This record gives sequence, C-alpha cells and structure tokens, in this order.
Amino acid sequence: MKFLMPFCLVIAIAQSAVSQTAANKKSHYVFPEFINGTVKLKSGIKHEALLNYNTILESMVISPKGAPMVTLSDLENVEAVYINDRKFIPSGNIFYEVVANEKLPYFIHYTCKAVAPGEAIGYGATSQLTNTSASVVKELARFYYMKLPENYTITPISNIIVVKDDKYINLNNYKKVAAVFPGKEDLIKSFVKENKTDFNNAEDVKKLLQVVQ
Repeated sequence: MKFLMPFCLVIAIAQSAVSQTAANKKSHYVFPEFINGTVKLKSGIKHEALLNYNTILESMVISPKGAPMVTLSDLENVEAVYINDRKFIPSGNIFYEVVANEKLPYFIHYTCKAVAPGEAIGYGATSQLTNTSASVVKELARFYYMKLPENYTITPISNIIVVKDDKYINLNNYKKVAAVFPGKEDLIKSFVKENKTDFNNAEDVKKLLQVVQ
C-alpha cells in the first residue's frame, strides 16, 4: 500500500468489482479478472499489484487487498505495466498494449461501446442509445465506479495502431490498411470480404496483417 502515494492514485469506491467482471461474458475489462502484474516506473522501481484495464474509463485499475479500488494516475512517471506477459504503455491518459513479436510491431487500443437499456418508443418497439462521447462516459463513470448497471450492454472494441513515416495510423477501416500496404489493395479487399473482417476486433485485423505482410 505504501507505493500508492507516489502515484497520486485517485481512490474510487467499488463494490464486488472482481466477481462482477468474471461474471460478465462481455466485460468492460481487458482481462476476465484482476491479475497479479507489475507497474514499472521510469526510475526503475517496480511494484506488484492486482491489475486490470477498464475500457470504459480507459484507465489501469489496481485492486489492493482489503482496500477500495484505485486508478493509476501520474502516468508521466510510469514506464510500463506488465500483466500476464503482456506489456502496456501509457500514452497521455490512456494505455496501449505493445505487440512486438510480429513482422510489423503494433499497438492495441482497447475501448468499448456501452449501450443504455432500450426505451419504449411505441408499438412495442424499443430504441437504444450508444454511449461513445466523452461527456457520456464521464456521466456513466460517476456510478460506474460503484457498480456497472446490469441493464447496460457492453461491446468490446480493440483497434490495431501501426507506425508509418512517424505517424500513428489506426487500422479501423479498409482504406487505412490499404494505405499502409500500397499495391495490395485487391488482396486486402478480397480477404476482408471473404472473412468479414471486423476492424474493431484486433484479432480479425491481426489475421489480415499476417496475410498482407
């Protein structure tokens, strides 16, 4: 617990977050449960803790035993976070996973889509509102710290980001992939059509990259 103060961690009240995460098939966390990992500071100091990544708040969350959950802040002093042999690095106020064991190294940006409960609009129909804006996320976060409402639907989103000509390119559609691999437009289009590639699923895009490289 002593290492929490240097991080200037923001204490967030949470109720049964670990069991709740494991119970959700489509979780708002990257991992199905909090896992023992390592926070490495730029000073070289390392700290072990139970960690997970919250894709709604886009924050690294620590679950200290016998204490309220906290979110890791003061990220300018953090070099990397390691969970299950996976490496996450801070970028501004969020984290990217680093995937270096590929022909073309890349990052993965994890978020999610939170859909509010359906509301009756007449004739037995319902409508659903998709929470994507920053203001909606902040509004959700006020009670999300305590417990994610059971009537919200979570859709995980994971985007692959590559670096080309010193520019970070989010491969979230066909055109951006084609721009990174000029001359392979037909191959990309054919693969995407045949495999119904979901550009918001990093595993789908990874398979595409393995074909075009």
